[in-house]
Amino acid sequence: MERIKLVVQYDGTNFSGWQLQPGKRTVQGEIEKVLEFLLKENIRLYASGRTDSGVSAFAQVCHFDTEQTGVNTKKLCDSLNALLPEDVAVISCESVGEDFDSRFTVKRKTYWYKFYVSKYKLPLLEKTALRINHYADVNLMKQACKYFVGTHDYESFVAS
Repeated sequence: MERIKLVVQYDGTNFSGWQLQPGKRTVQGEIEKVLEFLLKENIRLYASGRTDSGVSAFAQVCHFDTEQTGVNTKKLCDSLNALLPEDVAVISCESVGEDFDSRFTVKRKTYWYKFYVSKYKLPLLEKTALRINHYADVNLMKQACKYFVGTHDYESFVAS
C-alpha cells in the first residue's frame, strides 16, 4: 500500500462543494473518478477540509491510499491533469508516509474573502469576489478589515 498526497486547485463555480453527494457534481467525485480510471481500483480521497457549493480553492490538500507501490507521482500528476475537467487541477503529487493524514495533520488554513466596490459588474472579478454596488465608505471598510488581518484561533468553532 502507498499513501499519496495531492494539492489541488479548483474553480468551485460549477461544483456542489468538495464532498461526495449523490447526483451532484463535486470536486471529490471528479478526482476520485479519474484516479479510479488510472489506478484501476476503488479510491477514497480525504481532504484537509470541505468547501461549500460555489467555493473555490487555491491549494486544497488531500490524500488517498492505493494498493500499488512505487507510484510514479510525476506521471500520476500529469495523467490526472490531462483527464480532469478544466476547472480542477492537481498542482502537486507526492508519496507520503502512512502517518500523514490531510484531515488531522493540517497545520494551517488560510481563507480569502474578496470584494470590490463598483456600480457595474466587472466580469473578470464577478466569479471570485463579492460586488458592493452601492456607496461604500472605503475608509470605514479599511478600518473594519484590520480586525480580520493576522492569525486567529478559531478552535471554539471546530467540532470536537
